[in-house]
Amino acid sequence: MPGTGAKWLSRRTVLIGTAVVAVGAGVSIAVAESGSGSSALRGLAELTNGVSDTDAVAFSPDGASLFAASGTQIQQWATSNWAAGLQLDDAQVTVSALGVNPRGTLLAAAADAVYVWNAQTGKLLKTIDRVGSALDPTQFYTCLQFSPDGSLLAVGDEHGLIRLWNTTTWAVQGELKGHSGSIGGLAFAPDGATLVSGGSDDHSVRVWKLSSRTCVDTAVQSKGVMAVSYSSDGRLFAAAFDDTVKFFDAATYATAASVGGFALSITGAVFVPGSHIVVAVDPNEDVQLCDPTPGATQQRWSTANGNDAVAVSPDGKTVAVGADGGGIHVWSIAAMLPK
Repeated sequence: MPGTGAKWLSRRTVLIGTAVVAVGAGVSIAVAESGSGSSALRGLAELTNGVSDTDAVAFSPDGASLFAASGTQIQQWATSNWAAGLQLDDAQVTVSALGVNPRGTLLAAAADAVYVWNAQTGKLLKTIDRVGSALDPTQFYTCLQFSPDGSLLAVGDEHGLIRLWNTTTWAVQGELKGHSGSIGGLAFAPDGATLVSGGSDDHSVRVWKLSSRTCVDTAVQSKGVMAVSYSSDGRLFAAAFDDTVKFFDAATYATAASVGGFALSITGAVFVPGSHIVVAVDPNEDVQLCDPTPGATQQRWSTANGNDAVAVSPDGKTVAVGADGGGIHVWSIAAMLPK
């Protein structure tokens, strides 16, 4: 059993059922899932991180490290052997989001404040409180995302405000106002010119042009938006709400496809780098590769407990899922992806 806290797995079972894919507006087709993933999916490790639910997971840009937050504690593992490394416990309330900058030098966490550490040494470098107000542990930041060039850190809070922080001076570079209530997710376009945000309270997906700090499109969904993500080629962005992942054309903002079929509301969703497939999870133990291609097989598998967060390695081959009770499931999905 290489590494501390890691248990190696032989296989996982892929569920066989039905998912619904909507292509464009008003067109729905039923797609049967196949069991082919049961041999293609390969378990890598089961990690333990405290006793609280694992609400956030993130890979380093080089894929060498995995970070996970359980309650106020953050743990780091080396992906080469799953040995436990840094352990950080500076947050005062549950960490809701993690992010690593593109150079791999900074780790940021959203909680009662935004905490920024040296990602290699674990030294706390910066604590960002709310501008113009005292630290209040009953109010917190909900999500964050580094820009592709690493110069900005976008942070959303429970009151609907998005702030853009300069990562050199840590001065506020701008504010994006429009959401009412908590923000569920943030995602930069690969060129850094656009930011997409999802409102978990106001049910909206908003597209912001950062040059003007203005919202250029708003799409209201049926339920709260819990996650947003941009494809690595910049052609699509996706939003997860209720039991559905909706794909949008990044040029026109029109709906390109929708993939549903989850038993409960999705808690995390992220694009697989180099593809248009989104990995999404829900509290009902389901993990699914959501493929917007018409007629594509929607591959799904189950975990032993509820799922709260998901991350995909930079090479697109490894998925880490944060689960109830402080667990992190890690799989290789390389053989499941289209060739």
